[in-house]
Amino acid sequence: ITVTESGDGADERLVIASTVVVPQSVTDRLTFLERNLALTVLRDQIDTGWSVLKMVDGIADEFEDETGIDTAGSTGKSYDATGDFYCNIPLAVSLVPLLTSNTSSGSLSANSEYSSVYAAWKAADANAGTWWHSTGTGVSYWDYTLTASAAVNGYSITPSDAKSYSWKFEAWNGASWVTLDTRSSVTFSAGVTQTFSFVNATSYGRYRVYFTAVGGDGYTRIIAFEFLYMGTAADMVLTSQTYAAAAQPDVARLVLLHQPMASVTLNTDAIVEVSRNGGTNWTAASLSDQGAFDTVTRVLAATADLSAQPAGAAMKWRLRTLNNKEQRLHGVWLQWR
Repeated sequence: ITVTESGDGADERLVIASTVVVPQSVTDRLTFLERNLALTVLRDQIDTGWSVLKMVDGIADEFEDETGIDTAGSTGKSYDATGDFYCNIPLAVSLVPLLTSNTSSGSLSANSEYSSVYAAWKAADANAGTWWHSTGTGVSYWDYTLTASAAVNGYSITPSDAKSYSWKFEAWNGASWVTLDTRSSVTFSAGVTQTFSFVNATSYGRYRVYFTAVGGDGYTRIIAFEFLYMGTAADMVLTSQTYAAAAQPDVARLVLLHQPMASVTLNTDAIVEVSRNGGTNWTAASLSDQGAFDTVTRVLAATADLSAQPAGAAMKWRLRTLNNKEQRLHGVWLQWR
């Protein structure tokens, strides 16, 4: 507060000069609300199956499809259409092709462990070299022993006709069956392959799939069943499409849904960057872990100062994974101002 005297003193005025300072607690609160808004948007996208959501001065992408990614500008990535995520490791490397005849990779048995416990299950037989099927209406299972143990991370199923199936995928640990994946009421089209993936780092020598419910006429008819395993983690560059900002921004904020599949050091093994000139220049944003999004996914947040970049209003984000650390990215929220 400043007191000044005007003229000869006959006219005195009190002038109050002040500077409004926003308390740090308010800034922190706004940041907190912004990040929770980002999580709400991403969660809604996941629940409703939206693709890229464009907002005022921002976008959100939970990878329902690949429309938000610059595939030509990305390297070392794999996209999982079932789990809606990107990762830096091949997802569909064939381990054992299971057709109507066995391969040298192991042996297939329809009912190798049939007992009273499995009395409701039907035997499975080859149908003139066309498909494996249950001998009657009801559920059946396929039990496969590998010649060498492997960490199976997925499988594909090709049915002969259109119907829905429910099943479990399990591994034998030497004493009991371990459930690795469960699916319910999955609808298939005739002859169309669907691929399913899950997290598993343990090598087993024996696996089985057993169908717990079969739609339509109740018969199980499978043309092909294939085990899949993950390849070796590599370094990835995942780059977004370009989004037009209404005005040149100086700051960008990000929230990422990140799943580390190995011990990952943020800003060393995982680096996120933002560009305001279409990817010509990039600025790194320091990632920090904000807690759990679900049982496997972490919430990461970052802020990038773009003021030193050349002029521009063409916004892009990119994630780089380094040191061959396996990682999955389930969604990105980006806002700028």
